[in-house]
Amino acid sequence: MNKSFFAWILSLPVFFACSNIEDYPFDEVIYGDVYENEEKVFGTTFSTDWNTLNSGEVTVYVDADLEGIQKVLILTLPPFGGNKDAVILSETEAQYGDVVTLAYEAPIHCSRLYATLLMADGTYYIKGFNVGQQNVSFQEDVDEAANARRAWKKATEDITYTLQRSFMTYSKERCLQGLYGYDDWENDSLYALSDDDEKIAEIVGVSDYSADFKEDLRACIFSFLPEKEDNLPSIKKSGYYNDACYLTTNGKEPVIVYLVHRNDGASNEVGTSHLNYYYYKESDIEGMTEAEQIRYFKSLPKYKAVQMYRTSRYLPNDSIQKQRGYHLIYWGDERVPELYNSRKPTSTYTKGTYNFPAGYKIGFMVRCWHGLASKRGELYCDGRLNKGINSYGDYASSGFDDNDPRMAWMECNRKQYLCIETGADRDYNDVVFEIGSGVESLNDTLDAEYAGYMFCYEDTRLGDYDMNDVVIRARRISSRKVEYAVLACGASDELYIQNIDGKRINKNTEVHELFGMKGRGFINTVQNSKKYAYVLDTIDVAWDYSIVKNAPIVFNKTKNSLVTLSKEGQDPHAIMIPYDFKWPLERVCIKDAYLNFVDWAKGVEGTDDWYVNPTDSKVFER
Repeated sequence: MNKSFFAWILSLPVFFACSNIEDYPFDEVIYGDVYENEEKVFGTTFSTDWNTLNSGEVTVYVDADLEGIQKVLILTLPPFGGNKDAVILSETEAQYGDVVTLAYEAPIHCSRLYATLLMADGTYYIKGFNVGQQNVSFQEDVDEAANARRAWKKATEDITYTLQRSFMTYSKERCLQGLYGYDDWENDSLYALSDDDEKIAEIVGVSDYSADFKEDLRACIFSFLPEKEDNLPSIKKSGYYNDACYLTTNGKEPVIVYLVHRNDGASNEVGTSHLNYYYYKESDIEGMTEAEQIRYFKSLPKYKAVQMYRTSRYLPNDSIQKQRGYHLIYWGDERVPELYNSRKPTSTYTKGTYNFPAGYKIGFMVRCWHGLASKRGELYCDGRLNKGINSYGDYASSGFDDNDPRMAWMECNRKQYLCIETGADRDYNDVVFEIGSGVESLNDTLDAEYAGYMFCYEDTRLGDYDMNDVVIRARRISSRKVEYAVLACGASDELYIQNIDGKRINKNTEVHELFGMKGRGFINTVQNSKKYAYVLDTIDVAWDYSIVKNAPIVFNKTKNSLVTLSKEGQDPHAIMIPYDFKWPLERVCIKDAYLNFVDWAKGVEGTDDWYVNPTDSKVFER
């Protein structure tokens, strides 16, 4: 089946064509005066076309044999964790085998977009493509995953290992010392294979990711967990932490972990760390209080899975690469007796197998045995086990609360990724592991809104260019409806909004009166003053009907003039801006609120994202 679908969000060329300015009165100001004012304010005049969008069209081959495909969407970013910058540009219904063509209008700074297959259960599968690329196929990555699963099954038949040593954990030592936060760790223990057997458990010659998927995975990681930012709020928003951090085994494949990314900035911690795991059954904690559950988790045997230094030395710094993996071994359900009197290897104890039964919960811990005592300790994905370490030594400098997690989960194309904070800057991207098989999906569902665009106007052609005299947002809220919102008014003239024929927002209602204001005061343009609720209206606009026909036009009745979007070569008296733009405060020129604005308008390379970098003290905070 081959069908073509064109989904236009906002298109500037159509915008201008649909602005019927001859229908409205227009001021007779001499445009030379405008240019003089523009040069006075900005120190230059502009010849830009003021376009903040990239127009394009892409054909998507729905060739991923995945169950329940219902839609194809175009997104600006991978949406994991409710990423607020991941917005929907266009969509259409589709199923396996379809070929669909979608048009899009992307923010100009987005050079890469994401075709997304949406399933009936709300889960999704992404494939990145460059703006201007004509075709997208999902087949390559789907086939790669299937081949890998077959290889794992063949490689792991009839193999067992024997535990040979155990260690006292730092948590147990500190518990016995009575240190703050280290309660109930007296039964904690850590087990490992011999060094030789650890090498046998390692899988080498693993198929690397495709180049495209590496780029997509990097986007997933760093859009969810930006470098050098406090990403804990995003992790908590995702919900995959503390009691929800445990993966569930599916019993169909061995559980294998792969180190796929390490950050050189965390090399000291990475080079002196191990990844460890523990497991339990839901029935083991049935009827327990939360406090009893936490005490139980502390007593569970912890097993060493990956010596990070041994693997990370094969992984280039700050690259995405899949070279080798490690099996997680199922050691049975009986507690393993402690084997140590010191940290030296002792006699063998028990056999294990790669075949994890279905329904087990697996938790993860990183044990850092750094040369500095202040950087030693166990770090857990379940933040409720971090009470001690979060306030210990150098780790306390991160400002974590007692129950904050040290690891985070994310999902990219039904692969689970464990993202770890081994230091103290809270960005959680120091080390990333893929859990490549043997566990249930996180079932992350699509949580992205339709794209929103802001319209910012000066109420007079000889303006101060604070761009807040009228601020309007347009955002699609369903396949057939667009929501308009009047957000601010920094003008004292009598103003009306044309080209939106809504019940509240229409050409007959004055802008100040929309907010219930008597007189002509400032609305949402002065910080620390009264904040007015936005005025909302909804217009019926189907996907195959261009909403740009409702592009706002501001009529200034006081001056008997009309303000339409700026055309090429004009001053920026009215511009459209992608995303949830923060408009400048009253009488703050846009060039001072956004320091790259002038460079962008002059065509300086690398400044297309000027509108996402405000000077915080000079924009209105809602």
